[in-house]
Amino acid sequence: MAGLGVRILAGLLKLLILGGPAAALAISAAPLLDVGLRLEGQSVVASVRMQVRWLNLALVALSAAAIGVLLLYTFVAHLPCTSLDASCLARVVAQLMD
Repeated sequence: MAGLGVRILAGLLKLLILGGPAAALAISAAPLLDVGLRLEGQSVVASVRMQVRWLNLALVALSAAAIGVLLLYTFVAHLPCTSLDASCLARVVAQLMD
């Protein structure tokens, strides 16, 4: 039973690490946008208004940067080699093309 608890804890930790920046991005971006929908006759009219709030913009930028770092780490961690020679570059390109 102890193994199950460790696996659940590890899964929650992964969810926090991977989902946290995405949740922060969504929560920070929500107050910036004001989306309105209304019905005019037979048409639906949508309006989008953006309000500049510097703190929210800074949080959006930091969240996007954190997501970028996670994606870059994931990409680099799965490279077939780590040297900068031509044969390594060829293997990386071949892996990307698969």
